[in-house]
Amino acid sequence: MSPSTPPPPTKDCRNCNRRRIRCDRGIPTCVKCHAKGLTCPGYGLHLRWANSTGRNARPKARSKPSSRSDATVPPLLSNDHESGLSASPLSQTSSPVGSSEAVLETLPDSVRQRLLNHYAAHIAPRMVWVDSDRNEYKRLVVPLAGAQMVLRHAIMATAAAHSCDQEIDRSAVSSAACKDAQQRITQRVRRMIQSDLDSDDSVPNPDDTEDTNEAVLASALILSNHSLLTSQLSEAQIHRRAVRVLINSILFSGPSDGQLFSFLRNQAAIFDVFTCTTIVIDSDHVEGAVLPGGEQDSVLFGNFLVVVQDITLESIHRHIGNQPSPATDVGDFEDRFELARASTLAVAAALGVSCQDTMNIDLVRLVDIYHHAGVLYAFKRLKNETSNPEEDYHIRRLFRVIQNLDDLNGALHNLAWPIFIAGLCSWPNIERIHTVQQISGLISEKTGFCHYKSISDFHRELWDSPHHNWLLLAREWETRHLPLIPV
Repeated sequence: MSPSTPPPPTKDCRNCNRRRIRCDRGIPTCVKCHAKGLTCPGYGLHLRWANSTGRNARPKARSKPSSRSDATVPPLLSNDHESGLSASPLSQTSSPVGSSEAVLETLPDSVRQRLLNHYAAHIAPRMVWVDSDRNEYKRLVVPLAGAQMVLRHAIMATAAAHSCDQEIDRSAVSSAACKDAQQRITQRVRRMIQSDLDSDDSVPNPDDTEDTNEAVLASALILSNHSLLTSQLSEAQIHRRAVRVLINSILFSGPSDGQLFSFLRNQAAIFDVFTCTTIVIDSDHVEGAVLPGGEQDSVLFGNFLVVVQDITLESIHRHIGNQPSPATDVGDFEDRFELARASTLAVAAALGVSCQDTMNIDLVRLVDIYHHAGVLYAFKRLKNETSNPEEDYHIRRLFRVIQNLDDLNGALHNLAWPIFIAGLCSWPNIERIHTVQQISGLISEKTGFCHYKSISDFHRELWDSPHHNWLLLAREWETRHLPLIPV
């Protein structure tokens, strides 16, 4: 190789990655992009600026071996102010130590512990598909809060907003804890971005503990849920963008706790993929969605989320006239959903789920519910026309399986997106409209998350509209900056 010849790329271009095809890594651009008439983005690290934050494309992680033993919620020490997040020149103007810290300092240790316990007992079970002793929120996240102040305050903020504890000023505690955690997350995000910009092989900040990156990521996810509790949807979107920055930066530098990071990334993917199903204009935002890790075959609904995201991307590309590949037929997506359903059931079996009790039988039904909702999403997103016999079949099956759930209350926290899709398929059937309204109300009432009301508002506006076109209405909501988060 002559000195003037550039070295061959070691990574595929972003277009080929998104299309899930093997890149030829041609110089100066790949041949496959050129053949499709696409602009090849090149190879290596990409930065995009959005809302004054830099976002990396998804680079390959450099793994770091780490282990973490299972732990129960540890008791907190008194006067515990360690954070592992020292201020940098980027963040000295917004120190988290102040009035918020003063409010939190007055809390007895017993109250802090009670809030952590409330989160573990009443919120963590609703954050996962299936609650069990292996729930990583209870097994990994909450114990980590004992050592990481940013995570502890994020959990306390959410628990205080959700609980009915009469011994504390829940609003003041929630607000103070949330503000402090937000400031710490902001500092960390700025420092990570600056570190990425300064060097491809940045040296960790000596003031950071090894698991601080994962703690801050968990905190951003939890604060997103805190915003949903009070229906502060714009704030939830801001936290979701912070989660993307954190995940991409951790992927670039390598996670210190691979098990925890993998779990948090998969949690972020659930939030991101389902939220993107309501976006019809912002193509860059949709393309930057977090997806489950490379071990999708071993993650509940991992392959399902990938298919849903591909449908959203297909629709976005059709709309902007930048179709990277021949249009995919709905039937092809239906075939992929069949495989995804089998994959999820196989993962459930590997986790020890059997059909011997109500919870596990309902999990099988939940897989069917998402399968039919996914196929209907493909119809509604890519065709959005008068229903045909095949679509009618999936509509009937979706409502039938929902009505056959043995423990509806136990499944409510997992039904937001299927019910959102069911609402798109209800008009003009009054019985189905009533079912959607009833379950939507139960989801909001039983979970305590107020943001579900926006889903009901969207359905009512759709049913009352003269066009009954959900994509047109979603576009109107997006133009009016009204987030719709069916998660």
